[in-house]
Amino acid sequence: LDLAGKGKKKTPNIEIGKLDLFYEAGFGVDFYLYYFKFSTEFKYSFGTNNLLRTDETQYTQSIGKLYSHMFSVSLNFE
Repeated sequence: LDLAGKGKKKTPNIEIGKLDLFYEAGFGVDFYLYYFKFSTEFKYSFGTNNLLRTDETQYTQSIGKLYSHMFSVSLNFE
């Protein structure tokens, strides 16, 4: 989703899909301290849908597939 686009496009852009589904794998650790609980989580997410919107430009013809891969770290204080 192009959030930075303003008005007419001057240069050709590669358009990507708006929606994706993910498989996620991760692990976390909880630390129970005297006054609060501190927990961490490490998670890897990988998309299942090809996000590339192909058209007849040279930019999309050189890319075969486009998938999402994310690594996230979460810190939680309770």
